[in-house]
Amino acid sequence: MIKIIQSEFPEKVSWTEFKNLVDFPLTILVAVSEPKEYYHWKKIIGNKFIKVGAWPILDKKEGYWFSGYCSKETIDKLDKFNSIRPLKIDLEFPIPEGKYSNFKLIWHAFKLLFKKPENYQYLIEKIKNLNQKNLIINEFPFPNFIKKRLGIYYPYKTFKNYMFYTTYAGIIFRWPIILSNLLAEFFHKPDSIALGLIGSGIFTNEREYKTQKQFKSDIKIFKPKNVILYSVETIMKRKNPEEWIKVIKKI
Repeated sequence: MIKIIQSEFPEKVSWTEFKNLVDFPLTILVAVSEPKEYYHWKKIIGNKFIKVGAWPILDKKEGYWFSGYCSKETIDKLDKFNSIRPLKIDLEFPIPEGKYSNFKLIWHAFKLLFKKPENYQYLIEKIKNLNQKNLIINEFPFPNFIKKRLGIYYPYKTFKNYMFYTTYAGIIFRWPIILSNLLAEFFHKPDSIALGLIGSGIFTNEREYKTQKQFKSDIKIFKPKNVILYSVETIMKRKNPEEWIKVIKKI
């Protein structure tokens, strides 16, 4: 099994403390906008247990994640990371402005369904021409025709990760989201799944696991063959980060 933990804000992590907790093979994907940032964090984070990969992100005005709504110049930034592996490319619609809420995110996505992702085919060809070794394409567990309409679907065979985040929906809608994710897993058979959230990310107010029991429940339900987790900094903010690391080790 490949075990990966993302780090969106590596500057907020005490990496010495984190590395002291890890005694098993693990990959850390660091959010970076330039290759020089990746090489900086690779020196700090990497050791005999930990491999460091890149997770390219964009300026918020450019969309933050890659999609067909990005400009060609923005999409071309992927070329700079072609020699870096592992490499995870997030295919997600552009980040909405303002404070996050589930309703706002859904409404934002709905409006985008009526706006053509002009550079979608350019994005697909760009990814297709990259070195495919240890390349991870991250997608939503949506039907392919919806992802294509939103300019966030990669149609060719590669290592795909689906985001099975159950915390976004809260306790009330947790099981509908779980069932939806199980259907996506059955029909699409992704190579890896992302579980979470262990803590909030770029929006700062996303819902997270209230207890470790919820996290363990998701592991038991989805039985991942490979897993990506969010995130290092939110694990280290927990009162008992060593216990979360132990759970990850046992997956």
